[in-house]
Amino acid sequence: MPADEYPGGGRRARYKNPDTKLWLERCAEQGYTVPAWPKAVGGAGLNKDQVVVWQEEMRRINARPPLVGMGISMIGPALLEYGTEAQQQEHLPKIASGSIWWCQGYSEPGSGSDLASLRTSAVEDGDDYIINGQKIWTSGADNADWMFCLVRTDPDAPKHEGISFILFDMTTPGITVKPIKLISGLSPFCETFLDNVRVPKSNLVHELNKGWTVGKRLLQYERASIGGIGGGQKVRSIEDYASEYVGLDASGRIADPVLRGSILKHRMNDRAFALTTKRSMQESATGKAPGAVSSMFKYYGTEQNIGKYELLLSALGTQAMGWAGDDFTEDELTTTRAWLRSKANSIEGGTSEVQGRGEMMRILMAAMLLVWGAAVFAHDEVAERGDGPMNLDELMAAFGWDFEAAQIRTEKVADGLYVLFGVGGNIGVSIGAQGVLLVDDQFPQMMPKISEAIREIGGGGVDFAINTHWHFDHAEGNLALGPGGTWLVSQANSREMMLDDHVINLVAVQYEQKAYPKAALPVITYDDTMQFHFNDQEIELLHFGPAHTTGDTAIIFRGSNAVHLGDVFNRSGYPFIDADNGGDLRGMINFCQSVLDAIDENTIVIPGHGEVSDYAGG
Repeated sequence: MPADEYPGGGRRARYKNPDTKLWLERCAEQGYTVPAWPKAVGGAGLNKDQVVVWQEEMRRINARPPLVGMGISMIGPALLEYGTEAQQQEHLPKIASGSIWWCQGYSEPGSGSDLASLRTSAVEDGDDYIINGQKIWTSGADNADWMFCLVRTDPDAPKHEGISFILFDMTTPGITVKPIKLISGLSPFCETFLDNVRVPKSNLVHELNKGWTVGKRLLQYERASIGGIGGGQKVRSIEDYASEYVGLDASGRIADPVLRGSILKHRMNDRAFALTTKRSMQESATGKAPGAVSSMFKYYGTEQNIGKYELLLSALGTQAMGWAGDDFTEDELTTTRAWLRSKANSIEGGTSEVQGRGEMMRILMAAMLLVWGAAVFAHDEVAERGDGPMNLDELMAAFGWDFEAAQIRTEKVADGLYVLFGVGGNIGVSIGAQGVLLVDDQFPQMMPKISEAIREIGGGGVDFAINTHWHFDHAEGNLALGPGGTWLVSQANSREMMLDDHVINLVAVQYEQKAYPKAALPVITYDDTMQFHFNDQEIELLHFGPAHTTGDTAIIFRGSNAVHLGDVFNRSGYPFIDADNGGDLRGMINFCQSVLDAIDENTIVIPGHGEVSDYAGG
């Protein structure tokens, strides 16, 4: 097959080589264009393990993908998750066979990175919607058969609401497509004008005004796809170019040591990225959506792709400066254009800036979660001990904690809301006319100093104490507060964990946490959500499943626009997931996503450890 020919299918498909079309047809007959999809809609019905074997065999024989495009990578998975049976039966077999090509109607003039501000409208008219508006940067719209599109169906709703997800045939009257010529000389993007386009209501995917849910999920598939593919044009390897244009030394290595080192670093990063994406693909084969991890794949995949072409240009030297003419080979000209095209990867599917400062904020609260860190504390600061779990005195000595020497530092974050820093987790304090409410309470040994700090900011006895989770450094203050009459509150799973002894694996050391006595157990628990109306503000308690532990709570102070996250957000070192006791990596990411959906860009964020932060993690 030609090096730059990857079959996308569709009614307008043209193939340079008949083998390309034959490969697509033979794979489609067996369902191998979408091997994990059900057989009923054109897939092979393979399970997770079978898909992994199939992928490995395709790589072993260096087989090209039989089919590419938004059909199999974006709208297909979305229809499997959100589409009606009629929509699945109509569209999925055509996608799997390569007989239909899809484009995406998302970005608009003025609504790119801030996609939720889109203005293309869909107004009900009997059994149809009438769509008016304009889409920009519509990849492949001039050759597309169908478009999946975000439209505004309720102009009075908040911008993330009132959006619907709809499908329509590109031959529908009222659609005008104009290609946009890029600096690379290609025109893969288009402007798409929608003037009184009539679309049946049966083409609405998911619920009316719930299109943002579908759109976000579909973007996750797109970002994972962009992060894992090249710039759209096939070129020779960096090593081939370097060997030809730079030359080899006597030992057979690339003669330029700087270029040689840069290529080696790039290959190492490539390998690490490939292994990470492979693991995610294997998980996706079980039905898991990529989630916010797709933003990381998109960001780093884009950087790797651009970096590859920059290394190719470095190897080419002055031969990379050509645009046309007999002084340059076809390979050289293709490489220059491919480098220019690779820059578009940093824009399409969400700009790299958005991935770094917007969507990736959904996992930024997990900070260095994916840098293979596992402990809250630096390992080299902890004395090694190999003869079983430590008790509290041993742990104190290992970490250099000293209750007598420790001081409480107070920081005001809003009117009536403070943070106390001491030994253990950060304590949130709400003080007002109705009394004192704490979030976390550290250790009973610290309670005299904590109480004094509360008195200094105008409070008295503690009326309520909410535990963000059950770990010793956040909740053992219950031993002092419970017997004193404080109402103790936690998520139900946290209280359950407090009933028994547990070993907490801090990687460098283990700590044996004993069961809490009855007087120190929460007397109020909740499952998913709970509300307090205290000190003239609404206080929300939210649980989104296992994360740092099985029973984490995010506490949102709506009146102060602040949130305390406990150790779901830890700024003092590598975030720690208590996997031995039910904590979960993907749950940690999901928890952060869910919290960020519940707050805004101005929210004050109180971590479990470390200094007070904000929405962007600054």
